[in-house]
Amino acid sequence: MAETTRAVRAQGLLSSLATEATVLEARHGLESSNATLHSNQSAGLARVLQRLLRGQTVRVFVVGGSAAAGAGGVGVNGTFDARLVASFNRLLARVEKTRSLSPLGRLVRMNVAQGGTTSFWAGLMAEPLHSRRAHLLLWEYAINDHAVSLEAASKVAGGTAAAALSTDSMRFMMEYWLRRVASLRPPPALLLTYLWDKQPGVAFKPGNRALCRKLPVPASAFRAQRSTLEHYRPLGGGMAALDVAGYVSEQARGSGGSLCPLVADAYYHPSDKGHQLVSELLMLLLLRRMLAEGIAEAAPDASPQERRSASISVRVPSTASRQPIAPPS
Repeated sequence: MAETTRAVRAQGLLSSLATEATVLEARHGLESSNATLHSNQSAGLARVLQRLLRGQTVRVFVVGGSAAAGAGGVGVNGTFDARLVASFNRLLARVEKTRSLSPLGRLVRMNVAQGGTTSFWAGLMAEPLHSRRAHLLLWEYAINDHAVSLEAASKVAGGTAAAALSTDSMRFMMEYWLRRVASLRPPPALLLTYLWDKQPGVAFKPGNRALCRKLPVPASAFRAQRSTLEHYRPLGGGMAALDVAGYVSEQARGSGGSLCPLVADAYYHPSDKGHQLVSELLMLLLLRRMLAEGIAEAAPDASPQERRSASISVRVPSTASRQPIAPPS
């Protein structure tokens, strides 16, 4: 009887997650995008699902720079991570009500983001920053990793040598952080949010907001660190990464859109619209990965093809049905 009840709860939750993913997919069309990277399996997200089904709290720690800390006018409770957690918890409440389930768990957010910091700093701080108790770690350091790496490289080299050194520095910072968090037991699931470059990318100084019209939107940290993510993604609790700049570039191509409506100031902090878009893209990515883990756990002996066919398929809508990135005002 208990097994049947657990199965019913799991099926009800997974079905509702799939429905929400379908709605977001129709809005954003992320299925066809090259702007995501993820582990094939995520023990960390499997644990998150189990905690939710058991009615337990899931601790989400947010590490990042000033964008995640709420700079740009939205405040720390208006950031993409705050909206993501609020949206996910509202979804869980709807699942309980519409499917008459006993209480599910909830996400609880701890935002420890600090302006001017980088992945290397977060790696140095590690447990004192986010403790060993995180179930999900949400990362946002792309703008700062890029700007600080450029600043450091310019002090010791010039031209192409400085560019190469900056790329190596970004990779080192990410590798250092990944090695630290992969050593946590149990390792948390990682959700990495790559925003965009501040233009020009000078550390601790404002950029030129007019350059937000530039396409494709520069994503130096994602390009530099992608190989490091590929190397480490089989380790730890699993990861999923979102290249927001890549997504914006894909959606704006041919539509006359740009990054400008998503940027609040010359430091390239996200605007209210930017935080909302990022939160919805992260929600879609998280739902997809949780669905994959739920299906894998329900059918552990199934082949990858069988798991895909068993999932509620998220079809790519036509371009006309999506909400395009708005043109610059």
